[in-house]
Amino acid sequence: MNRKIVGAVGLALGLSAVSAPTLAQNWYVGASAGSADPDLGLLDNDVGVKLFGGYRFNRNFSAEVGYMMIGELEFTGGDVEIDGLEASAVGRLPINPDWSVFGRAGLFAWDREVSGVAAQFVDDDGVDFTWGVGAEYALTNQVGLQAAWQRFLDVEGDIDYLSLGATFSF
Repeated sequence: MNRKIVGAVGLALGLSAVSAPTLAQNWYVGASAGSADPDLGLLDNDVGVKLFGGYRFNRNFSAEVGYMMIGELEFTGGDVEIDGLEASAVGRLPINPDWSVFGRAGLFAWDREVSGVAAQFVDDDGVDFTWGVGAEYALTNQVGLQAAWQRFLDVEGDIDYLSLGATFSF
C-alpha cells in the first residue's frame, strides 16, 4: 500500500511541473451517473454516482480528484455499500475542436459497509487501482458531455462503471 501512495504522490508532483497558461481557465468540476457492475456473480449491479473536480495542466493532461458512490449492491442475505475517494491522472487526445478521447489511471480509497446476514463479506476498506477510458463532446468552451467506462480493481472483485456525465470548466 505504501508503494501505491508513493507512486500517486510522485505522479502528482510530476504533473505539477507541467506549465499551464492561465490558472483560472483550467479548473473544472463534473458529475456522472451510471451502472456499477461487480465482477462477482453474487451481487447485482446498481446505479453509481461520481462527483469530481480537476485541473488541466494543458490540453492533454489533467489531475482529478473525486468522490464515488458505487451504490448498494444486493446479494442473497444482505447488501454491500461501497464508496470512496479517487485521485487520477487523465490524458486527453483531441480529435477535433469538439471531440476528445481520454484515459485515466489512479487510486481509489474505498470503504465497504455490509448489512444483513453476510458471512462471506465484512466491513472493510482499502486503496486499490482504478483506470478507464471515455469520450467528451464540448457543447461550449465551458460545458462538456462525457461517456466513460471505468474499472475499480479488487474492491469487490472488479467493478465496472459505465456512465454519462457533464463537466463545467471555469
